[in-house]
Amino acid sequence: MDAKPVDDPPHSTEKYDEGALKPEQQIKINELKIKKRIENERYLQQHPELNILLRDFMRQASLQKPT
Repeated sequence: MDAKPVDDPPHSTEKYDEGALKPEQQIKINELKIKKRIENERYLQQHPELNILLRDFMRQASLQKPT
């Protein structure tokens, strides 16, 4: 697994500081991110009511115009 980011940073953010972490640290952080995403997906699958709440929230947010 490559420890360095392969994509450009998100729009309007600073460039990645590739020297901030040692390669081992970057690998560990990447593994932690994957683990957390899997945990979050499992949680959302176990609580389908959250999907309904999130969908309704996003729908309302997209329908309301800023004041």
